[in-house]
Amino acid sequence: MHCSCPKCHADFELALEQVSESGGFHSCPECGAKVWAGREAFTLRVYPKQGPVYCATCGAVLEEATVCVRCGALWPDYIRVQKDKPAARKARGGGFAFEFGGSKPSYAPVIVTESAEKQPRDWRWLWWAACAILLIALVVSGVTLLKDLEFGGDYDRDFVVALYGLKSGVDQNVKVARDRADAWDKQSGTARAVAPPIPDHETARLAKSRAAIDLAMDKLKEAPDRYAAVKSRYDRLFQICQRAYRMNEQKPESPAALRSQAATIEKSFIDAALPLKQEMPSGLKKELQQSLGRYRNLAFLK
Repeated sequence: MHCSCPKCHADFELALEQVSESGGFHSCPECGAKVWAGREAFTLRVYPKQGPVYCATCGAVLEEATVCVRCGALWPDYIRVQKDKPAARKARGGGFAFEFGGSKPSYAPVIVTESAEKQPRDWRWLWWAACAILLIALVVSGVTLLKDLEFGGDYDRDFVVALYGLKSGVDQNVKVARDRADAWDKQSGTARAVAPPIPDHETARLAKSRAAIDLAMDKLKEAPDRYAAVKSRYDRLFQICQRAYRMNEQKPESPAALRSQAATIEKSFIDAALPLKQEMPSGLKKELQQSLGRYRNLAFLK
């Protein structure tokens, strides 16, 4: 893989098998500096990167593309090369946590003196403490409510990533089916009676994308009620996506029948997804429009 040193910008060769998922430092042969390289799953492409990313299959520069133009890998994992080791990214939870730091307040010592006359107790501190607790509770609940109503928390991004996964899964299966039908047409003699097998690397890629889609859909189960219509729509799209995977698991009757089935599934997905334009909350619509440059296969919802 030819990559660029993030420090001296010289191109150098880095073997793909030397780059692991946990990542590690490698020396630039030109300037001798240590640069960090690591593999990441395609679902992490939503996060900002330092410099270009490279296809983990062939090493080509991916930029914003979802398909590698060199090896044709759809929805590929990628390799990032940068100056420093990236901070670990934790999985997002379903709520918000607030921490109030700082040191414990210090209090002046209380000196008790004997008095001939008993002084009345001052309960004003208790009233001020109750007001402070109430104010903190109102601020926390208000921020949480505003985050949920206006910005949707992390759910807007999760819904966009899941939609990208569903559309990519359908696109990937349709491409595999059409390539298989084309290869079937080229067979001659007795071989034309049987459909050619799907290549092993495509089978592995289909299994990987299917698992990623299941994970993305699972993150939507606890979405707030205002996403109910969108969630119902996603469930229908998920069923169509599963039909696409089953299409490549079954024995097709003929090349023409396989192409027809692929075209039907592709059209069914588009028709079922178009009503999302009216069903999406405003925050989700905004997140989708901002993500179209990265998820280009969702441009039909523009």
